[in-house]
Amino acid sequence: MKRLASVETLGSTSQICTDKTGTLTLNQMTAREMLLAGRRFTASGEGYQTDGRIRTTDGSPLPGTLNHALLAMALCSDAVLRDGDVVGDPTEGALVVLAEKGGIDVAALRAERPRILEIPFDSDYKFMATFHRWTDDQHEEVVRCFVKGAPDVLSARADRYLGESAVVAFDAAAQTRYEQANGGAGRAGHAGDGCRRGGLPGRRIRPGPRSEGHARPAGARRPRRYRRPAASRSAPGHRRVSRRRYPGADDHR
Repeated sequence: MKRLASVETLGSTSQICTDKTGTLTLNQMTAREMLLAGRRFTASGEGYQTDGRIRTTDGSPLPGTLNHALLAMALCSDAVLRDGDVVGDPTEGALVVLAEKGGIDVAALRAERPRILEIPFDSDYKFMATFHRWTDDQHEEVVRCFVKGAPDVLSARADRYLGESAVVAFDAAAQTRYEQANGGAGRAGHAGDGCRRGGLPGRRIRPGPRSEGHARPAGARRPRRYRRPAASRSAPGHRRVSRRRYPGADDHR
């Protein structure tokens, strides 16, 4: 330092605030806790290693509904795990690792259920959505949408959520519980990220003739183009919704 005043200021410093440990030292993020349909789960393990386990905080067996949230984490993310490291966004890497800890083979799932369309994340509408061909419980071909994004944005768009055994109305009481739980996580120092409207499985859109609706949120600006890491790009045939229209777009609104 060339200025004495700068040295004096540094010498009188009593507190230095930096980014949280983990991101600053290792550039890694780890999902430690998850809230799903009013139940809390914890995940063991460090960094981007997938040898941890997901457990309920009360010691009860894992519910079958957990798989729906894990599918959204695996499919609605661009990050790719490679030799204990992640190619892509660290937050998405944490979600992909959590899906692996829950028993999802992410690479095999993505190969089996490739994206046919997507809405890339944008700071204007604060969510990302991907669309995949699926088979529903009646063995009919459908297009399923998985969404992740800011909790307040997803809750504002939700009208139902998946409870312990059935789909339940996302009414004012459920909204209050959701906001309290998410606010509690924020006060505890945990980052919040919602997957498909608070944990619902992706909405199913039946394939049909091309509609006149564009596959981006009404009123939002055209999503910025971006290039994902080469290892995470989709197979040939994948289309971006910012440039193409998709079947049943009006149903997505």
